[in-house]
Amino acid sequence: MSDNSYTEVTRQSWFGRLGGAVKGIFIGILLFIASFFLLIWNEHRAIDTTRGLEQAENELSTVSAAPLLAENEGKLVYFTASANPEKTLSDELFGISSEALVLRRQVEMYQWKEEVRSKTEKELGGGSKTVKTYHYNKTWSSQHIDSGRFKQSSEYQNPASMPYKSATQYAVVTAGDYRIPNSMLSQLASNSPLYPKDDIELADGFVRYGEGLYRGNPEAPKIGDIRVTFWQVEPGAISAIAQQVGNTLQPYTARSGTSVEILKAGTHSADQLFQQAHSENSTLSWILRAVGLAMMFIGLTAMLKPLSVLGDVVPLIGNIIGMGSALVAGLVTVVLGMLTIAIAWISVRPLLAIGLIAIAGAAVYLLFQRRSKVKAEQVAIAAQQAQTKS
Repeated sequence: MSDNSYTEVTRQSWFGRLGGAVKGIFIGILLFIASFFLLIWNEHRAIDTTRGLEQAENELSTVSAAPLLAENEGKLVYFTASANPEKTLSDELFGISSEALVLRRQVEMYQWKEEVRSKTEKELGGGSKTVKTYHYNKTWSSQHIDSGRFKQSSEYQNPASMPYKSATQYAVVTAGDYRIPNSMLSQLASNSPLYPKDDIELADGFVRYGEGLYRGNPEAPKIGDIRVTFWQVEPGAISAIAQQVGNTLQPYTARSGTSVEILKAGTHSADQLFQQAHSENSTLSWILRAVGLAMMFIGLTAMLKPLSVLGDVVPLIGNIIGMGSALVAGLVTVVLGMLTIAIAWISVRPLLAIGLIAIAGAAVYLLFQRRSKVKAEQVAIAAQQAQTKS
């Protein structure tokens, strides 16, 4: 055991494990049901977003940022222009200022972080042994880590709170005759570093170090040390799609309820902006699908868990049953998950729906193949036992 780790060993009897597995059935049922709600909601969200973006593409008007025309009032407009702040942004706490569109202060504190690694082994008779190792490492974090929740909280202590907070400021920004709202400016990545000038008055205890400011000894960091860096979005060309309202912009709401409000640094065509929006919608859809399918699989596995625990009196038998249960749970998840997604998309994207149904069909085929194989093995075992008796 290393100086910054702690190991804990616990054991659970077969009856205890079986009781836990039976209780887990109810959690499994809830996860299984919830997975359908998530998958169905996600597909409706994805479809509504797709329809909303398609409607927006059809109704889009390409305009000039100046002069602003009253005839475009209430319309979904697209334009490119140079974005500039009306005044300088200042971080008064640290004396940093810049003629930026967005100014972000990032504060990090050197803290202890607990990582838990767990390994469970089955034992003869159905019981189990769990070895948990708690590792404590020092790390920079922009979020306060509550050391009071650590297993070894008395030995590894962080300060009670962050003495300084990260913050973001938005300038009053104009692009041509349009005023760009903060909700759109927040879409711009603050990826340009802003270095503290030599003539600024440093906050108490801070020194210049690297790209920012440091409180403590940067050559030998200690728990509680603070480092602060600054980032900005510099003035320049932007491309925007939103609804014109007066001299500003607001989200455009399509008939499907989808909100369209796009801002990207640089000069981009409307097609490129919509392509990115469709791509982001697709990425989010697949992430949520993966979450929904994982919930379904975990739920089914929990519902089948008592079978493997029953067999764990002899660990090898329990492992075989566990692998079979996982295979069945996986195949059922693929079938039900793909069918749920396909039904939602069949009227919007028939080819996608057909592909998903084909995947579900292949999973059903594998499931029946597995079932036939198991039956054949059982018949062979029964015949062998009968032969032995005779």
